[in-house]
Order: sequence, then structure tokens, then C-alpha cells
Amino acid sequence: MGFHEACFSNCHFPYCPGDPDIIYNGCYTWTFNELIFSNDQFREIVDWLMPPWFMTCKNLFASNIAILFVCCILLLICTCWAFKPLYKLPAHQKKDVCAIVLGFITLFMLVVSNLINVSAIALFSSVAPHRKYMPMAYKNHFGYSFWLDFSVCIILSVSVFLTYLSTISKVIYYVGPKDPKYSDEMMLGRS
Repeated sequence: MGFHEACFSNCHFPYCPGDPDIIYNGCYTWTFNELIFSNDQFREIVDWLMPPWFMTCKNLFASNIAILFVCCILLLICTCWAFKPLYKLPAHQKKDVCAIVLGFITLFMLVVSNLINVSAIALFSSVAPHRKYMPMAYKNHFGYSFWLDFSVCIILSVSVFLTYLSTISKVIYYVGPKDPKYSDEMMLGRS
């Protein structure tokens, strides 16, 4: 069973719900639209294959991908502004403020993304092992995608911490006192 396809080999009642006279053989494909299915027989078992908690997990993971994509773009912009020249001019001070604001927005989005990821993992890990009605329930175990998402959760936690540190250091550098004895021009070797 996958996100787009479910394959059966002589599946019938009690393993597959519905009419005991129907035997499911072959692969059945579906789309994300619940009203469009490739086979009329499949409509009877779609709620059995994709229960509401599974659809909730799928929607949480899909929204998480969109949030992380926006975070990557914002972090790329912040990184480009971070590698600007080190001297202070009035035109660059606006970029510093924008980089700080984008840093905090990205930090907030990363925290939200991590919370979505943790809640989806918690929901899936608490409900998925209890699918005893599946054939060979003793072989049910978490697959590679679950553990991959678990590792993504750890990496997201590290990225939240590092984004927090970089944003706070940018704020401290921007608002911190400068030594009046040494100008920025002198520190860059232009005196």
C-alpha cells in the first residue's frame, strides 16, 4: 500500500471489509480527490485503507513540506545579506533590519514546522501499530519513511537552535555598542 496505489492478492472478507462475495485482486490507484477512483469496488474499502488519522498525518506532512520550502527561501535571503561587506552605511542598515526581521520570521516558521512534524509523528506512532485487522499484523512495523521523518524532526530541532543563535547574534551585533576608538574603516584596513 502506498499513497497512490494499493495492491491486493486474493483479498476477501474478513481481511478486506465489504461484501464477502467480492475478491480484490490487482492494484487499485486513486488520486487525492476522494470522489475520483479507478474502480467502483475500491470505493467500499477506501475508508478502511485510508482512515481519517492517516489522512490527517498525510496532510500534516504535506503542509510541513510547504512551510519548509518557504523557510529555505527566507534563509537563503538572510544568508545572502549576511555575506555583505562589513562596513556600516545608512543603505546597509536597512538590510540589517530586514535580515533580523526575516531571521525571526524564519525562526517562527521553523518552530511551527517542527511542532507540526512532532504532532504528525506522535499521531502516526500512537495509532499505526494498532491496525490489527491487517493481514499478518505481526509483521506491521514502522518503515523507512517514519524513521526518516523522525530524523528530520531531530535535524529541524537543531536548525531551530542554530537559527535562534544566528538571529540573536545579528541583533546583538546590530544594536551593540561600538568601540569609538576604532572605526569600521580602520578595522577593514582602509585607514
